[in-house]
Amino acid sequence: MSRGPVGMVATRMGLMVSLGAGCGAKSAEEGVCPEGVIAIVGTGEWVTLESAIAARESLSSADPDAEIELCPGTFESRTLVEGSGEGFGRIKLRGHPDGTVLDGDGAGTVLTFIGDGVVELSDLTITNGYADAGGGGYRGQGSQTLILDQVRFQNNEAPIDGGAVRMYADDGGSVAIEDAGGGGAVFEDNRAGGDGGAIALYGEGFATFNPGTWTLNTNVAGGRGGAVVLQSAASVGMFGDFIATGNEAGDEGGVVFVQGTNSAGMVLGRVDAFDNRAAGKGGVIRLADGGSGDLALSSGDIQGNVASGGGAIAATRGWSVTVSGTAFSNNEPEDVLYAGERYNAHTLAGAFVCTADAGCSNAE
Repeated sequence: MSRGPVGMVATRMGLMVSLGAGCGAKSAEEGVCPEGVIAIVGTGEWVTLESAIAARESLSSADPDAEIELCPGTFESRTLVEGSGEGFGRIKLRGHPDGTVLDGDGAGTVLTFIGDGVVELSDLTITNGYADAGGGGYRGQGSQTLILDQVRFQNNEAPIDGGAVRMYADDGGSVAIEDAGGGGAVFEDNRAGGDGGAIALYGEGFATFNPGTWTLNTNVAGGRGGAVVLQSAASVGMFGDFIATGNEAGDEGGVVFVQGTNSAGMVLGRVDAFDNRAAGKGGVIRLADGGSGDLALSSGDIQGNVASGGGAIAATRGWSVTVSGTAFSNNEPEDVLYAGERYNAHTLAGAFVCTADAGCSNAE
């Protein structure tokens, strides 16, 4: 990907935004998006995403739930939003049903939000972002929640962490990425030179990964977490479902790498994982050293995953693992590596519990 400078302008509304290009496209619905317009906020039409976000900020006190409605088409975007004071509040970007694509053109992060707040993205494709600082598609710095509804992150890249999304909060702050409630998200063909081929979440207070039947396909990390790295100095959480195929990690965790002092709870309803790879431990899920907590998996199909140990799951002694209703097959060199001991799920009759005191044993 090519890289280039990103121009910037400042507004007087407590935001700083980058200057991005936008070329409008007419909607199938007559009169919604005139030629040259990228977004609509209330009754206003805007030719850049930056001006639309600034307009939304000025309306927030009168209508806190107002959305930025994006027009159909492909728009070049390298947008920076920096909240002043207490942050930027809640910002909603909704793409058009005819299709809205935000394209970084290999020259920077597509969307950057600095400060505390909530960002909701829906009906969007975010592609071709490149970020030296991590997060080619979305970079969040501060205590933030990113909510996704029918969003695709594709072909984004970072030479360090978080090929598509990187969220970081220091000073005890927390980060979370979550599903809007059934809308779904797709992360495909994203790459990171470090950890988190698609998503990197770092919170000093709390870090949470809450997918909702999300698709994680062919993402690659040079380090840990082929698709996702979830790491906190305090607590981590993971709730939901995902489908993962063909993700790769140059270190541990072919799909998900988790490290945190403790877990407030990690409950996965269904995981379908096929042909994922880790050069280190945990072909699908790695619960790493220095952490403790409980992981529960209640259904899924986990096949053909490969790691140096624990083709499906690898966990250290501080973690407990409870699995039921899940089919394991052709994972190499074995299905589960727990506290240095190797187990195959068929010997555990498909439902098992792994604890520090007893290792892994049948739970039926």
